[in-house]
Amino acid sequence: MELNFGTEHDTKRIEESIYKDPLTRTGVTIPGYKEKSVSNTPANIGTRASLIDAHPLRYTIDSMPAKNVNVVYKYMVDSTKTFRYTVEHVDGGGNTLRAVHTIVKRAEQPINAQAENISGYKFDHYEIDHTTGWNSHIAAGDNPRLVGLDGAAGNLIVSDNPLSTSPNPGVFAAYMPNQDVKIKYVYTSDSSSNLVRRYLDAYRDKVLDSGITQVTPGTTYNLSINYTDKLYGYTWDPAVSRVDFTPTGYGESFNTTNGDITGNMPLALSGVNGIRADYKLGLDLSKWRDVEFRVTTDPNFNHGSVNPIATGAPTKVLVSDGSTAGGAAAYNFNRLQAENYVPTTSANRYYMFEGWYMDAAATIPVTGSTFWNTDTAPIIIYAKFVEDPSQWFDINFAAGSNGSISAPATLHVPYDYTWNQIALQLPTATPVANYIFNGWKDPNGTPMQATSTLTNHATYTAIFSQDPNTWGTNTGNITPTGRIGNDGSGEIVIDGTTPGNVYVISDPNGNIVAVVPGDSVGNRTVVPNLIPGAHYNVQEGTPDTVATVGQPISSITGTSVSTPQDVYVPTVDSNYNIGYDPDNDGMAQIVINPADPDADYALIDENGNVVPYPGSDNGWMTPVGNNPSTVTFNNLNPNETYTVVARKKGDSSIPNPLTKLPDGNQIIANPGDMADAPKYVVETKDGSVVSVGTTKCRKRYI
Repeated sequence: MELNFGTEHDTKRIEESIYKDPLTRTGVTIPGYKEKSVSNTPANIGTRASLIDAHPLRYTIDSMPAKNVNVVYKYMVDSTKTFRYTVEHVDGGGNTLRAVHTIVKRAEQPINAQAENISGYKFDHYEIDHTTGWNSHIAAGDNPRLVGLDGAAGNLIVSDNPLSTSPNPGVFAAYMPNQDVKIKYVYTSDSSSNLVRRYLDAYRDKVLDSGITQVTPGTTYNLSINYTDKLYGYTWDPAVSRVDFTPTGYGESFNTTNGDITGNMPLALSGVNGIRADYKLGLDLSKWRDVEFRVTTDPNFNHGSVNPIATGAPTKVLVSDGSTAGGAAAYNFNRLQAENYVPTTSANRYYMFEGWYMDAAATIPVTGSTFWNTDTAPIIIYAKFVEDPSQWFDINFAAGSNGSISAPATLHVPYDYTWNQIALQLPTATPVANYIFNGWKDPNGTPMQATSTLTNHATYTAIFSQDPNTWGTNTGNITPTGRIGNDGSGEIVIDGTTPGNVYVISDPNGNIVAVVPGDSVGNRTVVPNLIPGAHYNVQEGTPDTVATVGQPISSITGTSVSTPQDVYVPTVDSNYNIGYDPDNDGMAQIVINPADPDADYALIDENGNVVPYPGSDNGWMTPVGNNPSTVTFNNLNPNETYTVVARKKGDSSIPNPLTKLPDGNQIIANPGDMADAPKYVVETKDGSVVSVGTTKCRKRYI
């Protein structure tokens, strides 16, 4: 059967990219159906994703060809979704003559109905309710997409004979659309003086059966309840039963003990064409059982819960006593679903509701035709929850050269787990002699970190490297020194480096800020472009070391990586001048030249106060100009000691210059001494003087 859920057209320019997803991935629902496949014509254009892809069944064209492309998405019936099919039998006044028959059906399942022989009535016609089940909704803006019996989305009706004069009067046959369907059979009375008796459930006001007894107008009727097979499970219960007459005022009454009725049939001249007696019957409790819904006790399938039943939902089920009438009347599971006995369920994350079962171990499934027999114990129906296959991955493990791994060789894990979440389940890696285990890598050779995500069916390999203690590849025998570069930025000179080794620079918070290889010539490597006035940590790693700027040092991998060494980069070195302030008589000024264009500078006086300047950011001054950039601090008291500090340009995490005081350099604002006096750099750490050194005639080695 081929049904059409709609057609869309897109116009794209040649070489323009485009992708399309199934309707169900674009916020449009198709009740009762789920995704199946995608195809395209011509077949050699574009790519199609699988059902387990991150974008299931996505069709992608990277470059639109100079021809039309037709994409067809196919959907299949979802066997877990059902719709209500209801058949009613009423007279011309809308009075129910038979119990309303409602069952649940999956989309495309056969449905049928036909007129019944009801005493005192004859079939006239049937009506298909156009408020539900009839109209198709498959236009571009429709949501949800619905197939109806109107034939707009495909022909679902097999036999349609709505009139008593049709070739097969009252016979209806079709396939279920993906929405509820209701058909109403209408009958006309064949007598003008009928006593219509209807039998209803006293608790739910549901019609169970009906019949007509012809009574001569002007005579008295005396009738007892006619217990047909359709009244199986019901009886007269003085506590709740009664008879309602329409119309009243004609000597009608009922026996409160057994439900016998008596009354007078009105004369035709009265204008009344008959009497209706509605019996409200109670339950024969020997043929009813309470029903409960629970979760299976099997720990492999109890990953969910049963939601509370709706307020007012029924809890007693009509069961069979083994008789023919009992077998025909007993409620099956389809009826329980149609009449709202069955609660909804909630699956835990990574799981899905699989179905209902007869036993606590969830080995005997409940089917739509399942019914129950009489018993004093309640019926217990168990929910089973299984893994949602779209939310689980299978990953594999292998050993690289020079080592082996223990079991397990595979793991079955949730799709969004990170490497850290499976750390305790990983195989044990054992190197051969003179080698060490050096972590895991993904199929692309990327080292696995704690936050690394997983790929379905991927193989992760244990890496084994030479033991540095055996092979002489120990690291860390280096001497790093901080200085100011030619453009005013910070530099670290690392002496004792090895060509091919990797050098990792990190800040005091453990974040990697630079990764450089050892200089290919000699044993000195320079790390440029660092922020002045700060402490850094330097580590040396073997050539296989992998480190990424912006990541924490805990992410570094390699055969041998040394422990961090602290190094201080001064705020200023020989790149400043002290002179008289040309704009403020008798005052001094300090000019940093060159200043790091990627840094901000501030000045703190000897009393611990930030020196304010107009236009500064709480004292932070941004260098001006370029090649070189400069910062000028003017209007200073001669012979007073000032501390210059620095931060990364615009770094809002350091709003107060005082927090950088331990990393600053002190300068005495004595312009008279600048002609002959050497310059000194005082290095402080945590508020204490670490070193004092002259910078006069300083030589640079690069």
